[in-house]
Amino acid sequence: MPQWERSLNQVAVSLIGDQGAPEVLPGAKLAEYKEYISVYGYFVTCCLFSKRWQLRESAIRTIIFSEGAAILAKDAPQGSQAIPTLLLYLGAKGYGVSDTLANVFFAACDVISQVVTALPPKGPNLSHVSPSILPLLPELMLKAGDNNSRVREKASLTLMQIAVSPIGAERISAAALAEPETGGSKKPISHRIHLARINMVQCLIEEIGLKGKSGLTVDSILQRLCLPCLAHSHQDVREAAQKLTALVYSYSTPAVMDKHLAALKPAQRQLIDEQIGLLTAAGGPPAPQPGKHSGGGGGGGGSNINDGPVVSASPVKATNRKVVTTEQEMVSSSFSVSKGQDAVLAAARAATKGLSPKESPTRDPNKVCQYCGKYDERFTEETLDLHLVRDCPMLCPCPLCVQVTEISQLQPHLVNECDRKSLVKQCPICLEAVRAEDLAAHVEAAECIPASTKHSLCPLCHAKFPIGPDGWVKHFARAPGCPNNPRMWHGGEVQ
Repeated sequence: MPQWERSLNQVAVSLIGDQGAPEVLPGAKLAEYKEYISVYGYFVTCCLFSKRWQLRESAIRTIIFSEGAAILAKDAPQGSQAIPTLLLYLGAKGYGVSDTLANVFFAACDVISQVVTALPPKGPNLSHVSPSILPLLPELMLKAGDNNSRVREKASLTLMQIAVSPIGAERISAAALAEPETGGSKKPISHRIHLARINMVQCLIEEIGLKGKSGLTVDSILQRLCLPCLAHSHQDVREAAQKLTALVYSYSTPAVMDKHLAALKPAQRQLIDEQIGLLTAAGGPPAPQPGKHSGGGGGGGGSNINDGPVVSASPVKATNRKVVTTEQEMVSSSFSVSKGQDAVLAAARAATKGLSPKESPTRDPNKVCQYCGKYDERFTEETLDLHLVRDCPMLCPCPLCVQVTEISQLQPHLVNECDRKSLVKQCPICLEAVRAEDLAAHVEAAECIPASTKHSLCPLCHAKFPIGPDGWVKHFARAPGCPNNPRMWHGGEVQ
């Protein structure tokens, strides 16, 4: 074994920790993965395609961060192919951006963020990287409508980073306007995906405008997105489409809009006219402010289309982390943002959350917990990580796989994402996860609280509170806190 491969393996082992060795690649796969083995060596390739998500995440981070990247760049004979080959891996079915495990997806997004934020405006790097990034956009768009809120946030921020990079906003516009692919599945597409498409287009309009660099036109938005979504079965999608149609109206003329909306029922047209009236009363849409990036930029805020959070709180710099499964060491993924893009991303967050950039916090975002909102001047990367894994009252370890999870997403995680989800079944009455062997008795007892769309229900103490992020934060991260939360709220300044 050459020295560079031995050194790279040592880096990977340090990140893997006590997770053990990966499975041996079957003989039939050796030829298929030959390219990966020539670039990263056998051990790291085994980790990339391991059945254990911890090893897949560790392998990705081994390649892109710190020591591993340096070894590949300086010593590996195929080191120049490290990033192109990794981008190829990110597009492989079931891996990278299509990985079902959130932490692996976060690592994949970190790769994309690192690549696109380092691109020069022109040159061979752009032409070499773009063909590898573009195939990932449809899957990223699907992830922006994922059931997991953290996945939605990460995917949306990654898409915005690509939009403000030299790759350009036109590519993101095309992905948002394209009809989502089902991959042959008969299962209907989640309404959240359509909401994510609408949110992304709205954000691009408000930041860059129509035509030109945004790649958006009145015709394309109305025909490919608004009109189909106005006929959607889900009310949230229809309402979001009405608001986007009103926003587009402000960039067009009545004659053009009447041509596109002529086939709508009078009731639908009335709802759109009401949205146009509200937008007009509010002073109209913000003027786009093109920035330095080829994809646009700037700082205009705007009306909110979807109250659900699509883009997360301010990002923090990526770090090299040991991948483990204990609560004390499990930390959420982070990523890097190049200098100069913060304003664009802040405006994107504002557009999807209904805030203007002027209302955004002025404090250092790296000293604020993005979940509970606690602000501490003493926060560093290390102490903020410790806060997340030990103290943050909004998070808890999954009782089955011990992955640190938002409490608000604990039930969906247990039923849909957990490595050990086969141990539980979802109760048809309360929609909570119940041990599979206890489900029949649980349903027969009829003592659970029926699920409702009118309120949220705490999975720890079963208290009812208003739907939405504010309700969860108030219950867990404000006095007196949830009585059954082992991470009791101890106070602290919040934004």
